[in-house]
Amino acid sequence: MKESREAYHKEEGHRNGSPEKYRVVGKQEILSKQEVLTAESVADMLVQDGQRLLPLMLDLIVNGKEMVDRAIDIMGTGMIQGMLELSCRQIAGAPRRGARDHADNAVHRYGYQHGVVGLSDRKLRVKKPRLRTRTKTGSPSKEVPIPAYESLKSNPGVGEHILRLLARGVSTRDYKGTLEEMAGTLGVSKSAVSREFITRTETSHAKLMARRFDEIDIVVIYIDGMMFGEHHVITALGLDRQGKKHVLGIKGAGSENSQAVKELLTGIVERGVKPEVKRLFIIDGGKAIRRGIDEVFGSEHAVQRCTIHKVRNVQEQLPEEKPAYAKMKILAAVQMPADKGLAELRAYAKELDVSHAAAAGSMREGLEELLTVSRLGITGPLAKSLLNTNVIESSQSLIGKFSGRVKRWGSLDMAVRWHATACLDAEERMRAVRGKNDMSALVAALRPEEVRMKKAG
Repeated sequence: MKESREAYHKEEGHRNGSPEKYRVVGKQEILSKQEVLTAESVADMLVQDGQRLLPLMLDLIVNGKEMVDRAIDIMGTGMIQGMLELSCRQIAGAPRRGARDHADNAVHRYGYQHGVVGLSDRKLRVKKPRLRTRTKTGSPSKEVPIPAYESLKSNPGVGEHILRLLARGVSTRDYKGTLEEMAGTLGVSKSAVSREFITRTETSHAKLMARRFDEIDIVVIYIDGMMFGEHHVITALGLDRQGKKHVLGIKGAGSENSQAVKELLTGIVERGVKPEVKRLFIIDGGKAIRRGIDEVFGSEHAVQRCTIHKVRNVQEQLPEEKPAYAKMKILAAVQMPADKGLAELRAYAKELDVSHAAAAGSMREGLEELLTVSRLGITGPLAKSLLNTNVIESSQSLIGKFSGRVKRWGSLDMAVRWHATACLDAEERMRAVRGKNDMSALVAALRPEEVRMKKAG
């Protein structure tokens, strides 16, 4: 499965890096790609990493019924085999490669055999594990049934229900909900799936927070928070010289406080993002984030306040007829040359003093940092990507889709684990930032001495 997954991702990377922006994919190519996934590999993905099941199906599901039917056959067989394995583990435990089952187990594994289960309008051939009682002196060994398999064989309504769940999972990629409902249907406890996922999310969090960036030149760092129920998780997302996005780290916090931001940024520094290298920080305007940047990286770094957040903050202090004008004034000013834009915003704040003092105060707070990108001389598509926190918020929308079905966040630890797993999953689908071809101009504006040394060399 590892080789299949790597081959698929290499093809994806080649396609994304090709000069063609879009490419028409024919049915035969889709059919050939579909062979990358087998029922056995799907079953393995379910047992090892159920909540991230089948991201490779994204390019395989098209409008034609044939594609959906074939996907359901692969998913159905793989999911059922995975559920049979989980059901088997509840009785005999996980298999141990290169070692015999524990001698004190009353039941042991006895290979596999082929079976058939019905899914409403079709029958699927599956490979199910076998269990037998351990032989004692004078007593014969007996076959031990797999509860999930017996449930499928004895209850014809289960197949129809599973087919409906599979169709829903294929059409919406709602794998988490599909897995949980299938688990209950097949007689496998949902806790078995949950335990597998807890282990996986812990591993994902450790992997995310252990990644190093010594060899990656991070030019821009976005910092923003995301709520999971009552729990706050702060994320740092970086852009390298090519405009590629990297999740640098996450930190759970009761609220967006400077200590949490400081710990997040300290961890990034420890993993290779050198504080002495000049970078641009994009923030929503939170004072806690600003203090954290100053304490860890120093106050000499360029900071751009999110113009969208600034517009919202000012609009909240205005009567109903004024917000549209405020938005027009602020967004127009930040696209002007820095000196002219700053003069325009100060004049607007003075105008607000007359009748809307609170809005004027909000306007003046962090005013000069609204024009940092303009002051650096960055224009065009890249400027639009740097004037606000949309880049990190759009990335977090991918994360929100991953965790959207969770009804109750039991703890901050749970939120952090889920967020870490979702970050790694979303990072694979993040596109390079708009205006990436102008990243060299941003580097030159931030680090002129670096450019001079290269020219001299």
